[in-house]
Amino acid sequence: MAQRAAEQSGGRSRENLAMSRKGAKLPEMNEPVDIRLIEGRERAEDMRRLAAGEVTPEELQRENAIVESAADILPVDFTPKGTPEQWARIIRRFQHNSESS
Repeated sequence: MAQRAAEQSGGRSRENLAMSRKGAKLPEMNEPVDIRLIEGRERAEDMRRLAAGEVTPEELQRENAIVESAADILPVDFTPKGTPEQWARIIRRFQHNSESS
């Protein structure tokens, strides 16, 4: 029976984040949290798990992704492709098409 401070505002319900799942208030923080320390501890734990073979780099990447996605992130090759002549032809086509429009 999670106690929610459900208010309809603009069609969205809002939940009081200072309440635990059982409805009890969470303890107030006495000091600000240094997010960099937390990130450092998590990164160290990730490196330990990786070194121990508990996870693969791909699994770790998916776990740490802000947006979960089934797609793999592939490196992009930005080296130029084609010959100067091919690029000159492509540019002429673009210019011709933009003048025709």
